Amino acid sequence: MKTKKSFAIVAALGTLAILSLNALHVSAWNVTIDTNLTVNPKVISFETVFPEEVLFQPLNINLSQSFINSAFLDDVEYRITQKPKPRIDSHVESAYCALRPTDYTRCYPSLCPYLSKEPDNAPANDTGVPAFHNPNASSSIAYGRLAKSDHDTEDKWTIDLHVPCFRGECAQDNVVPAAYELDPSLEGKKFGCDLVVEVLSISYKTRLTVIKHVINNHVGTKHAGDFKMIVTGTNVQPTSTFPGSETGTTVTLSAGSYSVDEAPMHGYAKTLSSGCSGTIANGETKTCTITNEYIKAPPKCILTISKSVSATTTTPGATLWYTLAFKNTGTGNCTGGGVKIQDTVDPLLTFVSATSSANVIPGYSGTPLYTHSTRTLTWNANVLTPGQTGSATWKATVKAPSCGPFDIPNTARISSAEYNNFGTWVNSNTVHTTGTGSCNPTLIVIKHVKNDDGGVKHAGSFKMIVTGTNVQPTSTFPGSETGTTVTLNAGSYSVDEAPMHGYTKTLSSGCSGTIANGETKTCTITNDDIVTAQGCSPGYWKGHQHLDSWVGYAPVAQFSSVFENAFPGKTLLQVLNLEGGGLNALGRQAVAALLNSKNSSVHFAFTTSQVISMFNSVFPGSHSAYETLKNTLEKENSKRYCPLN
Repeated sequence: MKTKKSFAIVAALGTLAILSLNALHVSAWNVTIDTNLTVNPKVISFETVFPEEVLFQPLNINLSQSFINSAFLDDVEYRITQKPKPRIDSHVESAYCALRPTDYTRCYPSLCPYLSKEPDNAPANDTGVPAFHNPNASSSIAYGRLAKSDHDTEDKWTIDLHVPCFRGECAQDNVVPAAYELDPSLEGKKFGCDLVVEVLSISYKTRLTVIKHVINNHVGTKHAGDFKMIVTGTNVQPTSTFPGSETGTTVTLSAGSYSVDEAPMHGYAKTLSSGCSGTIANGETKTCTITNEYIKAPPKCILTISKSVSATTTTPGATLWYTLAFKNTGTGNCTGGGVKIQDTVDPLLTFVSATSSANVIPGYSGTPLYTHSTRTLTWNANVLTPGQTGSATWKATVKAPSCGPFDIPNTARISSAEYNNFGTWVNSNTVHTTGTGSCNPTLIVIKHVKNDDGGVKHAGSFKMIVTGTNVQPTSTFPGSETGTTVTLNAGSYSVDEAPMHGYTKTLSSGCSGTIANGETKTCTITNDDIVTAQGCSPGYWKGHQHLDSWVGYAPVAQFSSVFENAFPGKTLLQVLNLEGGGLNALGRQAVAALLNSKNSSVHFAFTTSQVISMFNSVFPGSHSAYETLKNTLEKENSKRYCPLN
C-alpha cells in the first residue's frame, strides 16, 4: 500500500555577489522534516565562484533507520522540485515568492535554473535534471526511489552549479544559453533557490495475522501454543511455521495466493475463518483465525504388546524363556471372544512349556496352546478392560544349527474384534538371540544290503567302522539303510566294515579321503549276497519220494542216451542204484551231477554239458581217472547244500 507524504530541503544558495574578478559566492543549508528519509550534508557551500565555472557538491538521501528497521515498510518514491527562495523563511513568504518570484524586496533572484541534479545510477531507478532549465516546467523535477527489497537504501545525488554570466560580459566561447544570461541590473544581488523533496508514496509489505483460538469445553488441556501453525505462500517472513497465539502472530509475504493451516491435533475439531486462504495484494492486511474445539472421543480399544528374551546369546542345547507383556491402553474394552495373542516358535527352537497370568487361557476356541504344524503358540486374554494387562512366558531349547553364526528372531502379535475383526494385528518389538553353530565336519554312513541270491543279512547285521580324529558319538556302530551321522575333526578319514561271509562289498567315493570344517560327506557301503554252490547226492535222486524233482530226464531213460555206453542196457535210475567202487561209483556221481545241473532250483557248480563232457572224457579210461572225476563230482553233489524237498 502506498501513501503520500512530503518534506522539504530548504536551500539558501547564499550570496551571489559580483566581486572584483567577477567572483560568485554561494552557500546552502538543508533541513530534514520527514521521519522516513534523512538528508546529508546539512549545508552545501560553493564558496567563491566565477562566471561559467561548473562546481559539484554531494547530496545524500537515505532511508531513515526507523524505516529500515520496520518489518512492514519497503520502499519510498520521492521527487526533488525547486522554488524561489524568500528572504525570510516561512510558509507565507515561500507561497508569496512562488507567485511573485521577481519581487526582489521579499524574494532572492532565482539560482534554480543553474542547478542540475545528477543521480548515482546505482541502481538506475532515478531521473535527474540538467542545468539551464525552466524551474516551473515539469521537466525540472528529479525523481528518486529507495527500496529495501532492492537493497537500495541510499541515493547519492550530485548537485552541479553552472555559474551564469551577466549579459554583455560573457566570454565569446561561453556555454551559457542566451536565455539564461543574467540581467546586469542584478549585479551585486544575492541569489537563492529552495530545493524541495516531496515523498510521493511509501510501500507497505503485505501482512497476514494468524490467530489461534482454543475451546477446551472444561475437558481438553491444549492451549494455543501447542498448535503448530503453517502458512503457505511466497517469501513468508520471518518464518512459515510457528506456535499458535491467541493474540495473533503477524507475518509478511509476497502478493499472490496463500493459505493457512495447522498440524493435526488429536481430539480437536478445526474451523478456519474466511481470511485463511485466497489471494492477498501488495500492502494488503488480512487476518486468519483458526478455532479448535475439544471433542470427546468415543471409547476405543488400543492394544500394545512387548517382548523380552532371557538371553541375547546362546549355544545349542541351552534354554531360552520368552515373555510377552500386553495391555489395553485405550478407553474402551477389547473384545471378540477374547483378545488373541500369538507367538511363533523359531525352527531353531524346540518348544518345552508355557505359563501365563491368571486372566490368560492357553489356546483359543479349540486351537491348542501349541500347533506343531505351524509352530504357533496361541493364548486367549478374554476381555481386556481399559488399563488391564496380561502376560505369557514360554520355554524352549536351542537346537544344534548348521555351521557358523545363527540368529533366532522372535516377534509376538495381538488382536481383537476391534482390530478389523482380528484382521489387523499389533506386532511386538522383535528380540534376537544369536550364537555360533559347530563347524565340525559331518559324515553320513549308509549301509545298503542286497539279498537277491538267498542271503538273509540286513543293514543292522553289519558293523560299521569310521577311522578319523575325534569321531563322535562313536566310531563303530550298526549299519543303517537310512544312514548314521557322525562328526569328526577335519582331515583324513575312512569308512569300512567288519567282514561278513557270503557278501561282496562296494564302497562309494565318499568313504575315504579328506574332509574340511563345515563340510558334509556321505559314504555308502553296498553288500550283495554271493551265490553258494548247491547239490543233491545220488542217494537223494534215487529216493522214490524225490523222483518228482527230476527235470529233463526220466528215471527210465537209458544211460547210454546221455553218456558214453559205459553201462549197456542200464537206465539212469538203475545206475544210481549200482553198488561198489570204480566205474560204478563214477556212474552214480555222474547221474546225480546230471540231475543237479538240469534243475534250475539248484545252484550247481557245473552245467549239464560240462557234466556230460567230463564223463565222456574219461571213459573208457583208467581206474585212477575214474577215481579223480568221481571225487570232483562227489564234492559238488554230496558236500553241498541241497535246496530241494
